[in-house]
Amino acid sequence: MLVTWFLDVDGWTPSKEDWQRLLSYVPQNEVNLIERYRFVKDQKFALCSRLLQRKLIHQVHGVDYQNIRIERTGKPFWVDCTNARWNYNVSHQGSIVAIACHDLYRIGIDVVCITDKSPKLTIDQFFKNFTLYFGSREWAQIHSSPNPLECFYQLWSLKEAYVKALGIGIGFDISRVQFDLDNGIDFYLDDQLTQTWQFITKQLNPTHYISIAMEIPLHERLNSIEWIQLDTHELDRL
Repeated sequence: MLVTWFLDVDGWTPSKEDWQRLLSYVPQNEVNLIERYRFVKDQKFALCSRLLQRKLIHQVHGVDYQNIRIERTGKPFWVDCTNARWNYNVSHQGSIVAIACHDLYRIGIDVVCITDKSPKLTIDQFFKNFTLYFGSREWAQIHSSPNPLECFYQLWSLKEAYVKALGIGIGFDISRVQFDLDNGIDFYLDDQLTQTWQFITKQLNPTHYISIAMEIPLHERLNSIEWIQLDTHELDRL
């Protein structure tokens, strides 16, 4: 079963009482991590991410919030899950927080905001910072695109979704991964076309893209994914 949700927290200004109530749904060690963030936006992202994880586990597995133990290696996981293959991933950027899960296949997601670029840099200067992270076929797509920055972020999001699905994080050489968007999404690992993973990227709104990576055989073709937008009030305990 595939579940895909997202929240747009832009404009969300919970009252002090609402904020404290939502904080009470997560354990104190996670509250401490949330409150370490200096900026309110980052605190909101951190809290929404943790509540989305608990809402997902509650809805899919019927476990009460207070009985959900979440830990993290390369990706977060539910400690007491009885299905060793069930996994999920969460991502946030810009104003979007998203989560997705599957009970059979490794899954990763990534959100990118295409406006998140330093205003002090030209596009070419910005791209130079990432020279080693993209392959020749990807740079060719970026530079030939009518919107190079948008193409750049789509490719970056796909790379991140794959690495997050693996759950290995730091240490993986992201330049080993290339994508070709000219005819669907072709995936190359170490310059070899690979068919054991499938990818979908979607524009959620004018400034945000979201990508999903799943280790799923081609005969179970992923044609589309319905991303369901939740409202922040749905983060409340059920």
